Amino acid sequence: MVLQIIWYLLVGVIISGYAILGGYDMGVGCLYLFNKDKAERAGMIKAIGPFWDANQVWLILAGGAIFAAFPFVFATVFSGFYLAMILVLVGLILRTVSIEFRAQLDTPGWAKIWDLAFGIGSFIPSILLGVAIGNVMRGIPLDAQTNYAGSFFGLLNPYSLLMGVFSLGLFIMQGSGFLMITRPLMTPKIQKWAKNAWVCSIALFAVLSVITLMIYPHLAANLLAMPVLFIFPLLAFLGLAVYPQSLKSKGKWRPVITSSVTLLGLVGLAGASLFPRLVPNFNTIDNFVSFFAGGASSSHLQNSLTAFNASSSPLTLTVMLVVAGIGVPVMLLYTIYVYSALSKSGNANQELDKNVKVSV
Repeated sequence: MVLQIIWYLLVGVIISGYAILGGYDMGVGCLYLFNKDKAERAGMIKAIGPFWDANQVWLILAGGAIFAAFPFVFATVFSGFYLAMILVLVGLILRTVSIEFRAQLDTPGWAKIWDLAFGIGSFIPSILLGVAIGNVMRGIPLDAQTNYAGSFFGLLNPYSLLMGVFSLGLFIMQGSGFLMITRPLMTPKIQKWAKNAWVCSIALFAVLSVITLMIYPHLAANLLAMPVLFIFPLLAFLGLAVYPQSLKSKGKWRPVITSSVTLLGLVGLAGASLFPRLVPNFNTIDNFVSFFAGGASSSHLQNSLTAFNASSSPLTLTVMLVVAGIGVPVMLLYTIYVYSALSKSGNANQELDKNVKVSV
């Protein structure tokens, strides 16, 4: 049981890493469509140039961790969400190709095509990743063999769609904070984008909270059984509440730090609300009893995919834990080093210009 819990937490850490790093990456791409200034657009691509490919490693690592530690979850989610995952993959490919191809020809038509592809390729994953999380949070219908028993359009329910728009707003907030660091000359315009994204995000946070308590009370059961877990929604709320003020502060890192705290709080809230479930069975959701309130043997948990009944063997978990114990810290140290090196350069834009060639 200890190994399963460790891996449950480790997957949460990896998802948090992608939400923070991939979040600003996607956010910049989404803001790209709203900016008509060619020089500023080029600067936005330059800003994420040294980082975007490394950021996507966290998404690959998340998929690999789930595959290795919880193979039944991987099989159910990736097969049930197959079309949605393909669309996410298409979006990521569009982003990659756009960044690499845009500078190959210096013609307006060529640049316009890849500019559009870059923006769309950022919007699709930003929304669909939130939709996927929304479906997992509310539960998905599973058959007796724990296979997805719904359809693609069943995934497009109102709660999950709202969650998708929420994730889009959060990523734009994160991307705005990053641009304020790397493109300070664009600050007035970025502040306007960031404020609009914040208004949308905090409104959706309130709406989703009400819907969750009224329609999906099972998501609050763990928090009520163990009140210390309320630290996660508190972090998310505080991050959102402080964000507008951080946009006006002289500390250039404050907006991205504040939005990162919000993302950490929300990922932690999702994990705390679901534990030990990884894929709740929507068909038996009414039978859920909190694990912390003695519900370990409830019929809902028995018919859902949890950290305990969907995990790999103890040997596999142990071996993979050793690998992750080496790989994840290396990734963290490398990430810290790269950002620290650029920060100490005193002029991030000059460093970015050396690394990425972008045609205006």
